[in-house]
Amino acid sequence: MGMDVYVGPLTRYTLGDWLTVVQQTMQAAGREVRIVHAEPEPEDVITDPVAVSDAVRSWQAGLLSALGSPEGWTDEAELPYWTDKPDWDGYGGMILLAAYDEQPEFRPGTRRGLLRRESRADSARAFQDAPAYKRASSNPTKYPTLLSGVEWWLPVEVAPTVFEAPRVTGQPARMGRVDQLVVELTLLAKRLGLDDDQLGQLRQAGPPDSSTDVEAAGRFGLAVFLELAHAAQLANQPLLLDY
Repeated sequence: MGMDVYVGPLTRYTLGDWLTVVQQTMQAAGREVRIVHAEPEPEDVITDPVAVSDAVRSWQAGLLSALGSPEGWTDEAELPYWTDKPDWDGYGGMILLAAYDEQPEFRPGTRRGLLRRESRADSARAFQDAPAYKRASSNPTKYPTLLSGVEWWLPVEVAPTVFEAPRVTGQPARMGRVDQLVVELTLLAKRLGLDDDQLGQLRQAGPPDSSTDVEAAGRFGLAVFLELAHAAQLANQPLLLDY
């Protein structure tokens, strides 16, 4: 099971009218690929475009009212979307780099006084098990949405930094604001010494081998996420994790 990032209207996303980068590549090669999600689609899923559009509009109005946010965003199935695939290595590596910045003393191999703390290397895919993540996620300060398990970032100006809300389908999700995500990713890039040109090169080079270290995977994941976060900010559209 892989992980993709989607930026675009929720109506299009809910209808399934979009292709991951893998699907786009396979389609261009005349082949078809089937995507299997972590949660199977319910049997009573609504597929009528008008009904989905109405459901998204009603969902957005209810959410904005609950948040006290004065303005929403334009959400129509015909609007464009953007997507890329950091996969779990890129995502987990990025999360660990943020955790290391929050809690540098828990980075593997970090010295404590005259002694080097003995610990095995962290796994990007098993980032939740890393001591740095466990400590940082309990009270994140620099990267509150990245380290709090946010999966949906919405283009709203008024909302808590992190909040719980149902998705359009009714499933619960942890959410945040797109602008806050851009702030966090920009800070992480700065802390890693990565400028726009370097981020572009990392993105163009594609994902590193799965056997590479957390640093390489995380830098690639950051490059992908920051590009899509900027797209979400400019287009005033949500950014979602899809897996």
